[in-house]
Amino acid sequence: MIDSLKDLFYQYYNQFMAWYSAADDVVQIAVVVTSGLVILSLLAIIFLSKLTKC
Repeated sequence: MIDSLKDLFYQYYNQFMAWYSAADDVVQIAVVVTSGLVILSLLAIIFLSKLTKC
């Protein structure tokens, strides 16, 4: 079961890395910036939800 999940993860990871490596510099920067904004937004939502529970 775990091996199947690991194989599935590595399959998608390898596909993403192949696409990312072949992408233009602008697309690579956009992916990094968008990922950072999503992570910061999630952290802000978690922080604000904990702050408003008090």
